[in-house]
Amino acid sequence: MQGEKGDRLLLVKSNLSPFLRLCYNLSDMEKQNLKLAAIYMVACSAAVSLLGAFIKDFSGVFATYMLVFYRFLGPLILTLIPLLVMRRFAAFKTKRLGMHFLRTVLMLGSNYALFFALASLALTDATLLWNTSPLFIPILSMLFLKEKIKPKFWVYLAIAFCGVLLILRPGTGIFNLFSLIGLAAGFFMAASSIALRSLSETESVDQCMFFFLSMGTAMTIVPILLFGWQGPGQQFFAGAPGAFHLLSFLALGVFSWAMQYYMTRAYSLASPSILGPLLFISIPVSAVIDWLFWGNIIDMWTVAGAILLFIGASLILRQTKNP
Repeated sequence: MQGEKGDRLLLVKSNLSPFLRLCYNLSDMEKQNLKLAAIYMVACSAAVSLLGAFIKDFSGVFATYMLVFYRFLGPLILTLIPLLVMRRFAAFKTKRLGMHFLRTVLMLGSNYALFFALASLALTDATLLWNTSPLFIPILSMLFLKEKIKPKFWVYLAIAFCGVLLILRPGTGIFNLFSLIGLAAGFFMAASSIALRSLSETESVDQCMFFFLSMGTAMTIVPILLFGWQGPGQQFFAGAPGAFHLLSFLALGVFSWAMQYYMTRAYSLASPSILGPLLFISIPVSAVIDWLFWGNIIDMWTVAGAILLFIGASLILRQTKNP
């Protein structure tokens, strides 16, 4: 009787998808961590869409270098307050300063590219291109971490690439320099995710947040010194629009902090390969915001491209976590 029960159990396990088999073999603590990581990544995806909306709204008013500066300064303040109040001074020490620096540079590249893309592309298109980051993670892992990639990876990559082509549609007005810049944002995001996962093995969430935001704020001051200040104190308080802009910049800081905090917490609990597909939640959220505030209606070519991109990226990431 016990033998038959064991055989049935093995049959059920063998018919599960790779992700469900992964969950089946996890301990209760690991399952709880995976659930929390998924919740954090969903929150991160929502924050990405809302942050993108604010950046797009401001892109015609303020220079990109100022928007990147505010994107780092606001979260830094929100991070420092609890660290100082709760005396969590261990966050200010690290033995991996070089890796923190590398991650900051990569994320800066992603931010600048995304913000430039948002200035000229629809919010949904820019978000879609930024979400190509899962396509680059295995390639970067192969090049720099010497991980082996199975031949079918290239089939999955071709599926996702067809999705990107449907979104960009070369030969149309959609395919331009800003589209390529949007793709660059996805590439730098992928490289930054790998660096963050490496840091999460030895560094706490507080350390990752503090060093990333403090270094990023310091680096974004350089363009201000070169090109001049633009922001509060210059044109914000010239009536009601000034108060609105101030509140919007506060919201930008909150959503920037939320995106970074939830992403850091998620990657401290699970790898980018497992969590990557959840970033695609930001696409429908961005599409709704795009329609409500800018009247942009997503066309069927973009929908088809998004579906292929999601399928290809999910297959790539499933293979990455099931070598």
